[in-house]
Amino acid sequence: GGTGNWYNGYGIVDAEVAGVANDFGTSLVGNNFAFGVGNPDVTVTSSTAINDGNWHHVAATWEQSTGKMDIFVDGNHEGSATSATNPRSTPTQITIGSMQTFSDFFNGDVDELRIWNRALCVTEIQNNYMNELSLPQTGLVSYYKFNQGEQGNDNSTVTTLVDSSGNAHTGTLHNFALNGLTSNWFAPGAITAIGYAPAYIAPSINITGNLTICEGQNTSLTVNGSVATYLWNNNATTASVVVSPTTNATYSVVAKDIDGCLSNVAVATVTVNSAPIISSQSGNVHACGADSGIFTVSAA
Repeated sequence: GGTGNWYNGYGIVDAEVAGVANDFGTSLVGNNFAFGVGNPDVTVTSSTAINDGNWHHVAATWEQSTGKMDIFVDGNHEGSATSATNPRSTPTQITIGSMQTFSDFFNGDVDELRIWNRALCVTEIQNNYMNELSLPQTGLVSYYKFNQGEQGNDNSTVTTLVDSSGNAHTGTLHNFALNGLTSNWFAPGAITAIGYAPAYIAPSINITGNLTICEGQNTSLTVNGSVATYLWNNNATTASVVVSPTTNATYSVVAKDIDGCLSNVAVATVTVNSAPIISSQSGNVHACGADSGIFTVSAA
């Protein structure tokens, strides 16, 4: 991690808002992949040089709730930093291959560009990066395959970059001739494997415990699954919680495994049976001596 130099490199993906410091983006700084967020500026860079003439898969993630920034090259985690947790401003545009000012151009090729609204974990990144993605994908905002051209043909009629995510974030091309061998894009580009990435399997959890109690009782709910951290909807962070609802109540929990991969949301509803209300009817209540009395309890 470092302070504020990612924007002094050559822009790969840049998202900024004019006059606002809450920017973020990726670039080539020296020989390395760099990811930075602003206000204040924090940068994290890769340890692997990516300007060696070979294709490399690079990924950057940021989690607003913690400010955690991570950077990955070819599926390997190579650096982390912590930024401020203030929200990022929504950019009016995102540029690919340059900074927002259409300067500091990236001297390289880009393929299979994916923008998400959630931080993928290392296991999911490793699952996805060698193949194209099958759709739909949770949280996928934009997906640019760069597969629109025909190799060796005149592609000058191609004037936009198609967003394959289904969200219609179509890109506008600048300074693309697309009429010769050096300016065309076509399949497969960086992707050499055949087919789509296998479906990513997230950590799976469920809740066990006594889900039916009587009014005034409590019950213990426990998360089952190969996970490391927990967050319940009552803000508990332990694998088990003891709850004492007075009426029917629903509890949910989400967890992460040791790689930080998010699980499904497990849900359990505790049913609370009301305590019975009883009354007594009596006869011969003043009986004494050898007399007897009869007491009857109803509603039990």
